[in-house]
Amino acid sequence: MEPRGTERLAAIEAELAQVERALGRIDDGTYGRCSVCGDDIDDEVLRTTPLSSLCPAHLDVVPDA
Repeated sequence: MEPRGTERLAAIEAELAQVERALGRIDDGTYGRCSVCGDDIDDEVLRTTPLSSLCPAHLDVVPDA
């Protein structure tokens, strides 16, 4: 596979992992809550970035992979 294809595949796999984590949060009832502090994530943020797991105060935190 050419380097560009490899990079694209890695990006797709990373996005799939984010989707799977979001689905897990839906299943366990924590979707829409910050994974650091537990505060609600604003509905508008979730509409524009539905895979978000952090509130604005914790955007600089690297989420668990």
